Parts: sequence; C-alpha cells; structure tokens
Amino acid sequence: MFCVKCGGVVDRGLNFCGACGQPVSVPSPQAHEVAPIQAINYPSSAPVPPSTRSVPYDPPQVSGMAIAALVSGIFIGVVGIILGFIAKNEISKSNGKKTGDGIATAAIVISIINMAVGLLLALD
Repeated sequence: MFCVKCGGVVDRGLNFCGACGQPVSVPSPQAHEVAPIQAINYPSSAPVPPSTRSVPYDPPQVSGMAIAALVSGIFIGVVGIILGFIAKNEISKSNGKKTGDGIATAAIVISIINMAVGLLLALD
C-alpha cells in the first residue's frame, strides 16, 4: 500500500505511514469484491449471421462447347466457327460459372485460318 499524503510505501498491518505519520485507511475486503459475470444464454435456434454461414464454393467450369469448338475448328472450319460463337454466348450468360472465352475466341480464329488456307489450296 501507499500513503495518500506522501506516497511512501506502507507495510501491511500498519495503521500509520512510517514517513509522515499519516493515518492509513485500510480498505474493507467488501470494496474489492467483484460482481459475478452472468452468462448470456442464446436459444439454440438462433439464426447464424450471414458472414459465418458455410457456403460451398463452386469453382467455375471450362465450357465444354468452347473445347469442342477448338477441336472441331482444327479439322472442320465451319463447325468450329459455329460452335465458337455458341460457346461465347453460353459463357457470357453463365454469370461467371463457366470460363473459356479465350478458348472460344481461339477456336473461331483457328477455324477462319483453317478455312482460308483450305480455300487457297483449293484455288491452286
């Protein structure tokens, strides 16, 4: 404990400060008691906040139509162009659930090149 007048250290059990003689008031044990903490009981059916709900993550899938367009565009140009545009439309309407827009674009380009090379070879 410390003296309230001079700030000196007062040993336990003494009623007066040894430095200045000031009477020391000993706090009653009841003044230091702390009220018990009451537990809050939530009902078991309480709704779970949205931030803690476990939502399964569904990763986006590559469009099978885009892959088919790429493969068919290498061999059959017209089919690759048609499937490429169908795949691009399907991907744009999927709201991010499907990917492969670049594959569909590549299929269209490769199909056009394939058709152009075929026409040049046919004209010779």
